[in-house]
Amino acid sequence: MENTKPKGFTGKILRIDLGTREITTLSTYDYTDFVGGKGMGMKIFYDEVAPGAKAFDPENELIFMTGATTGLGIPCCSRSTMVSIAPNSMPEMFTWSGIGGFFGQALKFAGWDGFVLVGKCLERTYIVIDDDKVTFHSTDELDLWGTTVHDAENRIFDKYGHDFHSLVIGPAGENLVRNATITTSADNAAAKAGFGAVMGSKNLKAIAVRGTGDIVPGDIDLIMELRRTVNTPPMTPNPILHRNWFGAGDTVPGGWSLSYLACSPGCTFRCNCLSIDQKHPFEGGKRYNSVNKCIDLTTPCLEHDWPHAVSAYLRTEKNQHGTCLAFFDGFKMDETDPYYDLMNSTDYADQNHYWKFDLDRGNYVNNLCNEYGIDKWDVTVWYMTWISACKQEGLFDDIDFGMPVDVESEAFMQHVLEMVVFRNGPEVALEDGTKRPLGDVLAEGMARAIRDLGMEKYGQSIYHNHYNKEGQRLDIPVSLEAMWGHSMHWLGHGYQALSRGQWVQNMLEGMISSRDAQSNGHQNGKLEDWLKFKDDPCHSKLMAECTYLNDVYAEAKESLMGCDWGHHIIYKPDTEARSYSAATGIPTSEEEFYHMCERVKQLFRAMMMRYHGRTREIEVNQSYRIISFPDSDGVVVSWDDWNDAVDLYYNELGWDLKTGWPRRSTWEKYELGYIADDMEKLGMIPDESAEYVRAECPFDGHVLKADYVKQPGDPTPQARA
Repeated sequence: MENTKPKGFTGKILRIDLGTREITTLSTYDYTDFVGGKGMGMKIFYDEVAPGAKAFDPENELIFMTGATTGLGIPCCSRSTMVSIAPNSMPEMFTWSGIGGFFGQALKFAGWDGFVLVGKCLERTYIVIDDDKVTFHSTDELDLWGTTVHDAENRIFDKYGHDFHSLVIGPAGENLVRNATITTSADNAAAKAGFGAVMGSKNLKAIAVRGTGDIVPGDIDLIMELRRTVNTPPMTPNPILHRNWFGAGDTVPGGWSLSYLACSPGCTFRCNCLSIDQKHPFEGGKRYNSVNKCIDLTTPCLEHDWPHAVSAYLRTEKNQHGTCLAFFDGFKMDETDPYYDLMNSTDYADQNHYWKFDLDRGNYVNNLCNEYGIDKWDVTVWYMTWISACKQEGLFDDIDFGMPVDVESEAFMQHVLEMVVFRNGPEVALEDGTKRPLGDVLAEGMARAIRDLGMEKYGQSIYHNHYNKEGQRLDIPVSLEAMWGHSMHWLGHGYQALSRGQWVQNMLEGMISSRDAQSNGHQNGKLEDWLKFKDDPCHSKLMAECTYLNDVYAEAKESLMGCDWGHHIIYKPDTEARSYSAATGIPTSEEEFYHMCERVKQLFRAMMMRYHGRTREIEVNQSYRIISFPDSDGVVVSWDDWNDAVDLYYNELGWDLKTGWPRRSTWEKYELGYIADDMEKLGMIPDESAEYVRAECPFDGHVLKADYVKQPGDPTPQARA
């Protein structure tokens, strides 16, 4: 592909030293070999931040990046992403977090493709970017510090007008809660990584931007063609559709209703929900509206697992969109599909028995999370399930929550969240013999909190009230921990169960990541391929090939900037390349674009190695613990079977089987010879002549025999299980 300055970008990246208030500019075109978004942010971080930086160190950079397509109206391609060392991962690791809304588009209209935040504000600050003018303001001006998310957004609107868009943190970010979010456009959030706490550690409450310029696309005719053809006929570029999720009519008991809306400009999906007329979390008797995501549907009820339709993430020639779209008006699957019955079959609806249906209580909890700026996924899928399971198993005899434990109570959940957000509450004894307020312990995130409280009791105890669809009891831990300090998400065990053919793929993606990989890595595969490997995925080269394809396009989504609903379209595999061509004006083939995204994937591997010493041993040991429990079919994948799957996947990636490190030839294949030189200085180029001998299984039951509790490089003191 010709090396030229692509259109679609503004050409400038804003670099802000928060301590000195010095403003400098980076050239976007120095980084466009890495597509945009996540890829470009990673390269900037790699160039500027030395190994050893911790999440809350001033030296840790928080980087916000758009992509070439952001703001150009290309379907499902107008998001943004953030990268940094994440406080919510365990150990703290470099990672990313995507975000929707309109901030990214406004930033590009202001003339900036992204910004880099380094250092720490000397006082509590908010920043205003008005085109090319950047100003710093004390939060005292608007009395911003201590405000909830919507209050902060509204104060900025009131001061500067609604043509300004903001990124804000809530009290959780201010108090360095490790799963704190950054929010824009009402309730679009960068959530999984805990970057709200990174912003809080920098004494930065908010950034507001107004852009009055424009962005020049490369091929407006191709953009218009994409708008007519991508993700249609199911969707059209209408921003809002009204629908009632829970029943017929316009409202449900309690007066709650919703409409679907797009989270970003140019989107042809409406996967977010504008929830109308809900109970206000702070003002009794008052109702208000908020934007909700898919996880919000779990919070009202987790008596049973999400029923999983086969076609949710598998496609056929006649049905190239998943049945999740059946929730939207106007969508209808093609009944002439020979696989129609299989595609519509529902499987793996386990009975979890965590809490019964209560719409008002569920939305009340969701809105508390929105307002405090804390990740709803962690609260629902981990805090609440853990509290429910531990209560049912009688494990809280030594823990005082300050009121009766009941996740079905609005008052109790608000009490717990306030303890976490403000790091207070009754003191609790820890494994190391010290005492701390319970909220302070939980504010470190569930993975760290459980280890501080005692992993054997509060993490490894068995929850006995989980059954699969056949009525078979499947014992799982009280803690739904998966990998890297994150909870379960389409991983086949305990919550959002899947067929083994799919959860093995998802586990492989998560294993080489640094956080929950499934927010942009849902399997978009062909049904015919899945049918070939579903019964024995761990020994299928086709499984590894399909996983690699999906994982590379996960990098495309977070760099282009596409969303997980709209991409990858597996029966139209050139869609992302055409979107990139439309934005940049550089004719880019499917193969050329895929190669660029493979380069991003290998750069992420370099980040894991350089900053965190990542190896095969670390990854396999981290991922196998949850696999040692039965999946929803009652199957336990053996140590050898899992390692067979890892061998197949590492081979697809071009990585050494013994170390998990890319070979020099792999780096050079993707024009990353300078990375290979850096890895050689670190002693991380594998010896290809060395014999690979598989390690013996290091697990005793479900627990690693060695110290698997203390993670290398994690600055938080951890108790040994």
